[in-house]
Amino acid sequence: MMVFVRSISKGIKRPDEVVLTMILKKLGVDAAILNTVIIPRTIPLRMFVTILDSIPNLRVLETKLEYRTFYHEIPRNKVPYQSLLTTHRPLKLERLELSFSCEDIIRGVFRVIERCSATLTSLGITANNEQRVDFTQVLSNGIEFGQDYQAPRFDFSRLEKLRIAMDKKSNLGHCLLRLSTGTFKRLSSLLVHLGVDVHGFVQTLLANGAPLRSVQILGDQGSIDWTNPDTRMEGNQVLKKLGPLHTLQLSDLGDWDMTTVSLHGRSLKRLWLSCHQAHPELPVPGQICPIARRLFEGDGDNVRSLITIEGWPVLEEIALPFFGVEKLPLHPGIRVLRLEHLHNNELFESGTYATILGPYLTSLAAHVYPRRPSLQLIVIMPNVYDERYVGKAPDIKYLYVEYVRTAAAEGYEGRAFETGPNIIHVLQRYKWSYLIQENTLGRMWDDTARRLLTEPERIDFYRFKY
Repeated sequence: MMVFVRSISKGIKRPDEVVLTMILKKLGVDAAILNTVIIPRTIPLRMFVTILDSIPNLRVLETKLEYRTFYHEIPRNKVPYQSLLTTHRPLKLERLELSFSCEDIIRGVFRVIERCSATLTSLGITANNEQRVDFTQVLSNGIEFGQDYQAPRFDFSRLEKLRIAMDKKSNLGHCLLRLSTGTFKRLSSLLVHLGVDVHGFVQTLLANGAPLRSVQILGDQGSIDWTNPDTRMEGNQVLKKLGPLHTLQLSDLGDWDMTTVSLHGRSLKRLWLSCHQAHPELPVPGQICPIARRLFEGDGDNVRSLITIEGWPVLEEIALPFFGVEKLPLHPGIRVLRLEHLHNNELFESGTYATILGPYLTSLAAHVYPRRPSLQLIVIMPNVYDERYVGKAPDIKYLYVEYVRTAAAEGYEGRAFETGPNIIHVLQRYKWSYLIQENTLGRMWDDTARRLLTEPERIDFYRFKY
């Protein structure tokens, strides 16, 4: 049985808290039938503790802790937090997704993780702090809730998926590893957003036996100086140590080259290479997208993409910055193509997306003939650096592609459509794809059951803009 609570109210006793309390009171001893609680908004600490203490067979918990927890709630009532620190009863959680923005809560959060680490198969932590926090120091200090406090220890021997989203100066990931007692022998999927020494973090996981097959490293455009010719290619060293990958996402990192990425080409089903600057003329002096010089070979009329069926035989999903129609991959197996930063003034004034991408579809069909291209869905994201989009949400667009025989029956002709009833059917057919989601930051990308979204995160297709 699952409880999914959604509320927009705030206050000392909010409706979601009251509803959950009523449910648990009504169930009484039958609360044992509950196994999933998902609350996609912030909750007070006392509500978090109630969930842990009242549902003995809880397997899945996803929620966010309120920022005010330490500054308002705990000074009035220290019991809930002290309960987190002193309760050692094992939890049966298999999936835990938790967000918090106050570093002082980390002791309680890590104590909860310790209680369920032996059963966890999926762990997601989002820690947002305005200032740099040394979590190792925070965890080692004695606190007012008891001098018998000891730093937790984690057994992640069953962990299969790990997602850590932090600020770029945070050492939360490294702290998590230092408190781990065993190996990561089942860890196959990893997402790391920002943090100190991300490459060192990944290499430590590998040294502890992690058989990674899906790796998403999401960085920050300010985390590396792309204009420095002496920049060490640390990303290359990590990629070389990884075994065959089926999923790879590198975001805003300039310290890798395409030759090293291509080492995984024969096994990759999903690839995302991105950066904030999609064109040299965008207003960041001296910086250009490092991908631009790595994805192609040749020049002038002879330029072509390095993403080919020969080097990437099982590739199905790909996301790239848009550098021009002639530089898009002519690959027969790609099913979903996401183009980042497609908007600029010149393109915007030249016609619709369908007309802009029409020549590419013609080239793709001719290149793969006598095969029929697999591409059916193109996802278009705007250039968020365009002044028209300052302060506005990205206006994501979807194009579906149909192929028809040419009049001479000697090939196929691809046609893209931005509207029409078929767009809904195509989106439903490809709802498993990570690439059709507007907000992908911090989400895991793999093909478990060909469906990446949990029910509460499901896509409402009637809300799509088309």
